Amino acid sequence: MRILPVVALGLIVACVLPAAALAGPELYFLGGGALTNLGTDADQFGSDVADVLSGELGGDWSSTKGSKTGFDLGMGFVYSRPASPVGFGGELRFVSRGTKWDFTDASATYPPATSKLKLTYVEIPVLLQITPGLETAAVRPTIVAGPVFGILASSKFTAEGGGGSSSADFSDFNKSTYVGATIGAGVRIRAGARAAVLVQARALFGLTNILADNMAPYSMKSQDFSLLVGYSFGL
Repeated sequence: MRILPVVALGLIVACVLPAAALAGPELYFLGGGALTNLGTDADQFGSDVADVLSGELGGDWSSTKGSKTGFDLGMGFVYSRPASPVGFGGELRFVSRGTKWDFTDASATYPPATSKLKLTYVEIPVLLQITPGLETAAVRPTIVAGPVFGILASSKFTAEGGGGSSSADFSDFNKSTYVGATIGAGVRIRAGARAAVLVQARALFGLTNILADNMAPYSMKSQDFSLLVGYSFGL
């Protein structure tokens, strides 16, 4: 009679162990495109540049701020305990940020021009990851959130108009670091016992001013959106 509990225990263990093995440390690569913008005083900065153009060149200049496209590439590590939907991890990312301004002369004396502030950062997000659902499910939703620490890699201010273009280094007017926060959601599509295809959409909000003190009183903070795809595998 004692063999029945042993058999039952063996069957249960055989079912449980493969599911538990899905949890643990994972390495993943995640990249895609970004729609980047700057808030706070970025509109006022463009308006002030338009006023300077009107004073120096003549005409009746105005400015409209808009988003620019960029990239968001990186790799990450996450760890979660078996049977737990909560994981913790970190990433190393190389991203582009910034914004653009379109300048128009209402008097039509000069052709329109576009300026862009192109920023690239090495970023370190520290993330809480929540992935509810069965570990053996084919598709599971994922939510990520956490702080982001950014290190400036390059900064350029470009201008195009009238068939010409120019570019200048802008790093002396940017702080070397910034702090932000990111939140995102997506899906995890199982591709093997310890592998998955990842699809995520993330928003980033800058918490600190990216401009150096010599740009006072202007303050600008990132307001970006990224669409990312990647691949994860267990270690």
